[in-house]
Amino acid sequence: MISPLSLPFNLDDVINQRNVESNRMEYKSSWTKHIKNAVIRTICAFGNDFHNLNGGYIILGIIDKQGRPVLPPQGLDRFDLEKIQQEIRVSCKRIIPEYQPIMWPTEYREKSILIIQVPGGDTRPYKAPSEVNKRGSKYFYYIRIGAETIKAKNNLQTQLMELAAKVPFDDRQNLETMIEDISPILVRRFLRNIQSELIY
Repeated sequence: MISPLSLPFNLDDVINQRNVESNRMEYKSSWTKHIKNAVIRTICAFGNDFHNLNGGYIILGIIDKQGRPVLPPQGLDRFDLEKIQQEIRVSCKRIIPEYQPIMWPTEYREKSILIIQVPGGDTRPYKAPSEVNKRGSKYFYYIRIGAETIKAKNNLQTQLMELAAKVPFDDRQNLETMIEDISPILVRRFLRNIQSELIY
C-alpha cells in the first residue's frame, strides 16, 4: 500500500477533480467481471487520448453520482488489491498493442482504494476486446467523448487513426535526454506544490 503523501500527485485534488477535468475521471464502486470489462475499455480509451488531454484516471472504491465522487469512499477493504492489480495487468495484455497503466493502491479517508493512472499512449491507436474474459470477443477502438467510453466508429475511427500520426509534443518520449537535464529545483517545487513526502 502506497502512502497518499508518496503519490506523485495530490490525492485530494485528483479525487475531487480540482486539477483534473471530469471527463478525465471515472469512478467504480467495487470490482466485478462487469466492472473489469468497463475498466479495460476505459483504459483503452484513455490510452487513445482522443482529445489530447493526457489520458485520465480510474478510481476503484469510490461510488460515482452524476460524474462526481460520493464521499466518504466505499473502499475496497474486502478485496485483495494485489489480485485486482494482477487481473488488470493480465487483461491489459489483450489490448492491441499492449498497454499497461500505472496503478497506485493507497488509502483515502481510512479506506483502501486503487487509482489507475492512464496517460495517453505512445503507440496509439489501441483496441480492446468488448468482453475481456471471452475468447474470440470482437475488438474495437475505444475513445472518451465527454464522460463516456464509446466505440470509435466511422468518422471518429478515421480521426483516431489520423491522430496516431500526431502524438502531442508533451506526450513524446525523448530518448536522448539524460538525468542531468532535469532541474532539481523544478522537481522540488512540483513536489512541494502537491504536498508530496517525496520532497524529504
